[in-house]
Amino acid sequence: GAAHRGAMAAGGRTVVVAGTGLGHPFPSQHRDLFARVEGRGALVSEYAPTFRGRLWSFLDRNRIIAGFAAAVVVVEAPPRSGALSTARFALKCGRKVLTVPGQPGCLRSEGARRLLSEGARPLRGPEDLPAWNQALETQVGEVSPRSSSVGAVGQKVLAVLDGGGEG
Repeated sequence: GAAHRGAMAAGGRTVVVAGTGLGHPFPSQHRDLFARVEGRGALVSEYAPTFRGRLWSFLDRNRIIAGFAAAVVVVEAPPRSGALSTARFALKCGRKVLTVPGQPGCLRSEGARRLLSEGARPLRGPEDLPAWNQALETQVGEVSPRSSSVGAVGQKVLAVLDGGGEG
C-alpha cells in the first residue's frame, strides 16, 4: 500500500496486482486505495471479482508481479516469504534481481542472503544502482503493447481493451 501511495504522491502511475478478486481488496482497508489506483494506473487480477483469496492465490499473484517487473529488489525476506517467491519467479523469467544481504544470523534477512546463491546480485548501496539501471534499460528496451510477441490470445485481449473485439 505504501509503495502505491508513494508512486501516486510523486505524480506517477502504479499497478495493483491482486491475489483476490477486485471486489474484495486485501487487506480490506485498501478499498480506498483500489479506488484511487483505478484513476492513476491499473488494477489486475486473474480471479473473478467475488473471489476472496486463498494463500495459494497470493503466490500466484507473485508470479504475475514478477512477469510485469523489469527488476525485483528484495530488502528483507525470511526463509519463507512472498518476496522470495516473487524473486524466484523473476529469476526464472530472466529478470534482474537485487537483494540487500542483511546481517548474518538475522532471520528476517536469511531469505534475501540465500537469493545471492540463486542468481541475485547484491545491492550494497546507491552506488550499485546507476550501472544496474543502464544495463536494465539496454536489456528491456522499448516494448510495444501492439507487438506480435503477445500472440493470438494477447491480440484478442488487446482488441477487447480497445473496444473493437468480443469478450
